[in-house]
Amino acid sequence: MIERDSLSLGSQLTEAQIQHVTATVGIISLIFVVLISLFFSVLCYFRRKKEYYNWGGDRLVEMSHDAYQRYNTVPSNGGMCVKSYSSISFQKILQFTHYGSCVEIKDIQVYFNFCPSSNIKLTKFPRTVAPVKAFQKVEGSCISYAKALTPPTYLCQTNGKWFAFKEKCKCKAGYEESESLCKKCPQNYYKQNLGNAKCSRCPKNSNSRKDSVYCDCKHGYARSPKDSFSVDCGGVLPKPVDFRAVAKRGGVELKWRPVSRDSAGRRVWYVIQCESCSEFTPITTEHPNLTINGLAPNTEYAFLLTAENVLTDVFKSFRSPPKLNKARTAVVTLEALKVDDVHATKINFNSIRLQWIPLIGHYQYHVKVYRDGITYMDLNTNSTRKDFFNLQAGIYKFGVNVVGESFVTTSQEIKLSGKLLNSYFNLSSSFNL
Repeated sequence: MIERDSLSLGSQLTEAQIQHVTATVGIISLIFVVLISLFFSVLCYFRRKKEYYNWGGDRLVEMSHDAYQRYNTVPSNGGMCVKSYSSISFQKILQFTHYGSCVEIKDIQVYFNFCPSSNIKLTKFPRTVAPVKAFQKVEGSCISYAKALTPPTYLCQTNGKWFAFKEKCKCKAGYEESESLCKKCPQNYYKQNLGNAKCSRCPKNSNSRKDSVYCDCKHGYARSPKDSFSVDCGGVLPKPVDFRAVAKRGGVELKWRPVSRDSAGRRVWYVIQCESCSEFTPITTEHPNLTINGLAPNTEYAFLLTAENVLTDVFKSFRSPPKLNKARTAVVTLEALKVDDVHATKINFNSIRLQWIPLIGHYQYHVKVYRDGITYMDLNTNSTRKDFFNLQAGIYKFGVNVVGESFVTTSQEIKLSGKLLNSYFNLSSSFNL
């Protein structure tokens, strides 16, 4: 009985030990499995991270919507993953094939960079997919009422940012830049050229509507063809004041106050006309005085004076030209022209020199030579001195007058005897022929 109990106890201990060993082995196996799983999890993590950086989302940008491509990535430490993608129409298909231990895909991120649509300095640029390498030049378009001589450009970088903008767009004539837009020039303002300058106020005596390229002159005002649109419009010059005529010997002296230039500084000149002359060419001068010679004596004269500038001819071309402001002198009468101080000088026994004081102006003189009271010679000359040679013996007398004038001034008498004498008479008289 005792021996049987002993054997029974031994069998019981052996089974307990077996159970203990079995439990221990199970625990060890579980720990081993956990360690193996952790090992492979860490291994897959590093391999996934490496593949993430190797593959990269930017490569997807290389695909076009109507293309078909395949790309395989094989790590340097052995074949683990094979990935392929394709593009059919507007759908993209991603395929992942893995060789080795089991893995779990937590998430998939597919993305690409792009440069957003942009409005900068009157220029619009579209949303643009960023390039894989370097940058891509993108042409923009001008906003409304803006224009560019050459297309504006912007560079789109791989990181989706714009840079190196080249400004080309400028507001059209009649528009100015305001709040990143091209807006119409307001009323009574203008802008003549393409550019981003502000509109300018209309020059003096002009006005305009909105979006004007230039300003129109008001009624009664004008610009010359050579004036720019920035020059003030001018009107008819005022009448010269204090215009007077003073009779002088053989002519008329005219004087007046000068007329000031207009606001644009246009040069002023004066035109003088003879109101009572049958034949008279208008005279132009820039000085506020003028002497007119060669007028007929004992005749009434009146003169007209007009201040003019470059706009005068423009006004004359108008369908209804404005009236020019003319000044008029009082009537003046010229006295008869008279030659003064006629001298005859004996040169030698048969020669005489005749001379007189010249009149102001250009006149022709009529000379008569008398010998012994009878007309001996009759001639015209422009000079105020005349020499006579080889004269016969006798008593000589001379008369001088302006051609066309009846009043004659005579010299003293000089006697030539045909002998060498030094006779000199300083007598003079005047009479009417």
